[in-house]
Amino acid sequence: MRAWIYVAAALFVGGLAPIQGSLNGQMGKLLGHPLRGTLVNFAVGWVLLLVILVAAVGFQSRQDLMKAPWYLYTAGINGVLFVTTLLFLIPEIGALKVLAAVVVGQLLVSVVIDHFGLLHVPVHTVSTGRVAGMLLLVAGLVLIQRS
Repeated sequence: MRAWIYVAAALFVGGLAPIQGSLNGQMGKLLGHPLRGTLVNFAVGWVLLLVILVAAVGFQSRQDLMKAPWYLYTAGINGVLFVTTLLFLIPEIGALKVLAAVVVGQLLVSVVIDHFGLLHVPVHTVSTGRVAGMLLLVAGLVLIQRS
């Protein structure tokens, strides 16, 4: 039962991606460039995160931050690339086509990460069911892109 609650939470958050991308796309057009829209997205997110941290969690010590390997900080680069790409592409080809491709890309990389236990993720080997599911997702992506 608990796993389904987690799946529901993931579905909810996943549903926010096309909303965020659509809103960001409008902001980018309004401001004249996708990177300006990305900046507004991250600035608003930064303020919200700061409020939550101050109110509920607090900050890590500087020494703890210095212990983190350098590559952990590259996730922020991924965030900028993700938001900017959605912001640019959704107004061009629509939320469904963009997010379908994003989801398939995420899942293809995820299956590799899980299978090999990359990035300190527990190993979940590829199974026939996972391969069949991935093939169905790719087929769905092809059908969506053709329409």
